[in-house]
Amino acid sequence: MLCQLKRPEIVIEMARKAPSTRFIVCGGPTNFMSPPGYGENIVNEFRATPNIEYLGQVPPLKAQQVISDAAVLLCTSDVEGFPNTFVQAANGPQTIPYVLAEAIEYSAEAPSLAGADGFGFSVSRKNPAAFGNDPANWEATQPNPG
Repeated sequence: MLCQLKRPEIVIEMARKAPSTRFIVCGGPTNFMSPPGYGENIVNEFRATPNIEYLGQVPPLKAQQVISDAAVLLCTSDVEGFPNTFVQAANGPQTIPYVLAEAIEYSAEAPSLAGADGFGFSVSRKNPAAFGNDPANWEATQPNPG
């Protein structure tokens, strides 16, 4: 899913700065949590960048093959905890480097966010650039598929 939260523009920036490196991108455009037309604009930029091969939405077996064949798996999202692609990559020959950028402790006990107790709302970060350990930077939101 190519939405603004996953920051696909970083792939475009990296590809432009490393023109001899080949980038393969999978995923269909969406406007989920993105301005109208965002996904389509990103796809157009992928297609206009010579060293990006954009495959679009692919079946799970094709995605697994792309991940297994990759020398590096690039995750540009700073809001996903542990994306499914990391689980898929663990089934392949790659080493998965992991760097802990910050640790956040959460409890469903008071004074937690109302309704975010594991049975209703999700806990979402308000500002990805702000410290994650600041309780004011979190809010209870409807669960989302990403």
